[in-house]
Amino acid sequence: MSIQVYHSPCSPDLVSSDYYLFHHLKRYLRRRCFSDDIEMQSFVQKYFGGHDKEFYRTGLQLLTEKWQMCIELRGDHIKK
Repeated sequence: MSIQVYHSPCSPDLVSSDYYLFHHLKRYLRRRCFSDDIEMQSFVQKYFGGHDKEFYRTGLQLLTEKWQMCIELRGDHIKK
């Protein structure tokens, strides 16, 4: 089954990869140094492979909730 996720080009913070996936990856990579690209690539592959389906499902569910909030707030995804 294929799922397509669309987002506004003006809302990069509502992109599934930026909102959840890369946010967690950035925290995981914080203060780490690598001797070369191969070591870094191996580390990132291990990171993505180390999560079960529920991790990714949760990320998409949270993004869906954030999109719904954005719709309810008529395009403004931050409550004021």
